[in-house]
Amino acid sequence: MVGFLVYDYDEKLAGWSFSRFMIDIKYQNKGFGAKALERFLEFFRNKFPNQDLYTSVEIDNEVTIKLYEKYGFTKKDSFEYKIEETTCREFRMLKEAW
Repeated sequence: MVGFLVYDYDEKLAGWSFSRFMIDIKYQNKGFGAKALERFLEFFRNKFPNQDLYTSVEIDNEVTIKLYEKYGFTKKDSFEYKIEETTCREFRMLKEAW
């Protein structure tokens, strides 16, 4: 498997969320992520026309932030949460209805 993505309706956001996007390390930096995101956005637009789409990304993940911005996502806010003793910080990003 090269990777996978997950989307769902997020009750807290009252909107659709692109919640997981993983590409196996063996396939990173080969264009698979960009192509998968492009195809997903086409699918999403056809299935849910005129709907916003949220995602989130770790604040220090510059490569993914640039990829999302290339496809029309903009930073909306930031948030943090803890997993055991680790504090995670993320940007919430939004691709407005298109």
